Amino acid sequence: MKVTIFASNSQTTWRFYTKLIAILVLLTMVMTIPYLRSQRVFLGGDINDGFYQLTLRVIESFRQSPIAALQLIYQSFNQNYNKLFSLPLIPFFLLFGNSYLVYVIALAIVYLLTFALVMGAIATQLIPIHSKAVFTSAALITVLLTPNWVTIFQGYPDISGTLVISMAIWVALRGVGTQFESLLVQRWQVPVLGGLLATAILLRRHFAYAVVALLVALLVHTAIGFGLAVRQSPQQAWHHLWQFGLRLVLVLATSVSIVVLLATEFAQRVVTSDYVALYESWSRSFAEALTFYVRLYGWGVWLLVGLGLLAGLLTRILAVPIVLFILTFGGVSLTVWLVKLRYTETYYAIHFVPLIVLGITALLWSIILTIYNRKRIILLTCISLYLLSNILMGLTPIGKAQFRLRSAFAASYSPIVRTNYGAVIQVVDFLRQIAPNQEPIFVVYSGHLPAYLVSAAERTVYGTQGKLLNLRSAALTDSNGFYPIQELLEAEFVVVTDPFLAWHEGKQDAIQTAFAAFTEPWEIAEDFQLLPQAFDLQTGAITRIYQRLHPTSIDRAIRTLHTMQSRVNKPLGAQLDWVVLTPRSGTRVQHQGQRQYTVKLPALTSSSAEQTTLVYVGDLPDQALVRGRVVMPQSYQDAVVSVTPLDEQGRPTQPARSIDFIQTAPLTIEFNGIGAAYLQLGVQRLTEGQDDRCTLKIKSLTVTESKPEAELR
Repeated sequence: MKVTIFASNSQTTWRFYTKLIAILVLLTMVMTIPYLRSQRVFLGGDINDGFYQLTLRVIESFRQSPIAALQLIYQSFNQNYNKLFSLPLIPFFLLFGNSYLVYVIALAIVYLLTFALVMGAIATQLIPIHSKAVFTSAALITVLLTPNWVTIFQGYPDISGTLVISMAIWVALRGVGTQFESLLVQRWQVPVLGGLLATAILLRRHFAYAVVALLVALLVHTAIGFGLAVRQSPQQAWHHLWQFGLRLVLVLATSVSIVVLLATEFAQRVVTSDYVALYESWSRSFAEALTFYVRLYGWGVWLLVGLGLLAGLLTRILAVPIVLFILTFGGVSLTVWLVKLRYTETYYAIHFVPLIVLGITALLWSIILTIYNRKRIILLTCISLYLLSNILMGLTPIGKAQFRLRSAFAASYSPIVRTNYGAVIQVVDFLRQIAPNQEPIFVVYSGHLPAYLVSAAERTVYGTQGKLLNLRSAALTDSNGFYPIQELLEAEFVVVTDPFLAWHEGKQDAIQTAFAAFTEPWEIAEDFQLLPQAFDLQTGAITRIYQRLHPTSIDRAIRTLHTMQSRVNKPLGAQLDWVVLTPRSGTRVQHQGQRQYTVKLPALTSSSAEQTTLVYVGDLPDQALVRGRVVMPQSYQDAVVSVTPLDEQGRPTQPARSIDFIQTAPLTIEFNGIGAAYLQLGVQRLTEGQDDRCTLKIKSLTVTESKPEAELR
């Protein structure tokens, strides 16, 4: 059965939907402006402003040249956080300015309200009667769900991906009514669906899981239809199955082609990277994930969804094929986020919105169509009051109240009011006073005062142009983390806030080592002095600042690194095999794959000899071979590359072996690795130039087992 949402050319119909859109826009203003005006926060510290800043760059580029803005968006497709979402937001910034309020309103109108309209359209397919009323009820329910607004208020554009996925669902279900008809029978559906699936992934990477859920729903629908049809007409059933398979392949080919063409590097990373392992530290237990998502919406919402789908099926007011499609899509999504990934962030919760909206809509219409008189009025009134109370509990200070049935309502995400606003600014002002020349400052994460909060506070007070602090930070979690040794060695000042507030116990061991180095303290703390100033953050936490007294020796750096490794005692997702122990040299290490690396040593600031030291932290064989190719700039007079095996205390286990280079040549050094825990690589160079052409490179640097010549033959 086909359901036409906008009937023919009826002016009445258009007026109705125009009024509905106007009401939704007004509701957006009522929700957004008071909420943001009530907050007292550091934008970029308490609220994510990364996507807002990306949008501002696009706007700035657009004002110079629209073509340049489009190129900027296109060039970002390979990045993990691209700028595609900002494209339809441009008119709002051009008309109303660059404020964060404009950004949030633009997100809400462009994506959330459009999403509400699409959910209304899907609902009219699910409940194929009274299309205007069904449409309106589903749209209003969509904008009454707390996580949709929380995600937007926090600056995340993930609702854009949910919109595109819902559009894909609507496209996939076109032509489906109360019977299990073949899917994608109209020619336009194949390219449109393929394009929508690709767009969802390009907008926000995690919607690849929603794409999988939608594909599973397509397959389940087709399998049921085939099972029903094959008994009556086997030949026709197999023919329809073959046609669907071909159409599905074309959908996938379209989607993959778009992603590969527009984001080739990203597509390569998808094939070569294990993203589940990379973000393993973000995973919670099943019980924690279940509790989070139940409390986020309120268990009352989930109860309404279950009752609605059950009542709709029992009363037969729902189109059964569409119900099963939505149930499959929602079920796979729940399985992915509760069982497989178990991430607990509000922007992941919006994967469940289609299931929730349609479930509650089904309940309302089951009551409307099957219950009469006073009971219907009472039930509808109770559900409506609950939904209104639910969003008030979620988005206003009322939600902070505690009572017996509090968990039936949405978790509280009332406007943030930072109580230690002034204390944070005091820390910023002091850091600016002691580091006026942009000396490196390592802000050790402890949960209370992260580096991004310090940066946001400075930008709030002094503006982007007035920023002075040269802040350093380490990875938040272990699965995509590394040992913070380079940050410690580079720092002139270290900011430590006590006590350590773990975001995820057992998943932040690497960054906790930097905290422990000063609070226990470790040997490396002797290279610093504790300044007398201490700052009370008014949250039970005290911030202290350490100033470097003298550089850390190589052997002490090795011992510190070894202590870090012993404490963590597990692989870190972003840890390279080579660590730079002279970080101020500007030396960079790039992973080439297959345990091969490129080391780049930039030009010296003056004609002088300089020793750059790296240490290999990978597995060392008993008989090892260091290989690579030293690429010498013409301006270099001489470069000496040395290799020294070291024990856990930083002491040599074998004499150093070195090669003197006067031109580009292969690097090959054998050594005995017995008793060695690390391998020190030293590069001493003498140069006369000072530009980028003076960069010395060691390409394809590897450490492998040395094999006898007879074995090599």
